[in-house]
Amino acid sequence: MTDDLKWPFIPRYLTQYITPKVLSAIQSGIAAETSMGLVIAESRDGLNPNWIEPAGAGHPGWRLLCWRLRELSNPDGTRPCEKACQDCDWEHAGAMIRDNVAETRSWRCHMGLEEAGIPLRVQGRTVAVLTTGQVLRADDRPRVREAVRRRLRLRHKTSSSDCSVRGWIV
Repeated sequence: MTDDLKWPFIPRYLTQYITPKVLSAIQSGIAAETSMGLVIAESRDGLNPNWIEPAGAGHPGWRLLCWRLRELSNPDGTRPCEKACQDCDWEHAGAMIRDNVAETRSWRCHMGLEEAGIPLRVQGRTVAVLTTGQVLRADDRPRVREAVRRRLRLRHKTSSSDCSVRGWIV
């Protein structure tokens, strides 16, 4: 590790430069001002994600659908929806880091919501990606509603006037 700290110091990942506590506080402030959920992804080993989430209780700015899906757990305690969300985010954010992408990218998450990744760069190197989004367009509601039903294995149909599955899609 001491080899990494030679001058001039160029961080390989964001938390070599800014502490996770400071990053969490910054994210919380941005989330409060924009009403958008934010998570920073970095990789310390080049392969696996390190997630930096906003400080505070809950998930500030997160769409209720995303929060509730991530909180669902199986009887054995595993959280398959949370893993699916993280895997999807890491597929895109991790590629941005590995490929040293300099521009913002967008994608659809595994549930059909629009997401974006904003590269955080230091001296020409992408050291992390700020992920945000969870945007549900009006014309995507039926498709996302069906994806939620499949995920929850619901057998009944929700009427079009209801506009929600258990009140999660608003």
